[in-house]
Amino acid sequence: GNLSHRVRLHADNICKVHAFLDDDESGRTAFGAARRAGLLTNASTNLTIVGGKNEAELEDLYAESVYTDILQHEIGLALAANGGDVKKKWSDRVRNLLRRAGKPHTELDVIVIKLKVALKAAELGYDCLHPSKTGPIDSLISALTLSVCPGSA
Repeated sequence: GNLSHRVRLHADNICKVHAFLDDDESGRTAFGAARRAGLLTNASTNLTIVGGKNEAELEDLYAESVYTDILQHEIGLALAANGGDVKKKWSDRVRNLLRRAGKPHTELDVIVIKLKVALKAAELGYDCLHPSKTGPIDSLISALTLSVCPGSA
């Protein structure tokens, strides 16, 4: 929600800013506001777009092996590979899984699980990504590489 403020803050400190945002309502709204303010462009932004989903977040790019054990331990159930939830973004799927398991399902409960998944993904590095969903990260790497080393491709 405060993306424009953060971009201004870093730009004021002579930093070049590149945003990597969830492709959901809040990410797209924040990007739209920053673009209208002249703070970000399409070239300086990447979204976590996943084919077949109207909204996606970083966790949607991960291979299932990154979070399967964590969800099993925390919730006692696994995310369904098919069904009505499969087109929803990851945190909505986890929230629904918590409900189905009869577990607390507040925003904090989802954040705790997301943190554990983030730590596991950080351990794995690039290998945490699902092979068919690397596009947003590959594009981000390319954009950041070009901004640091303009002559490289």
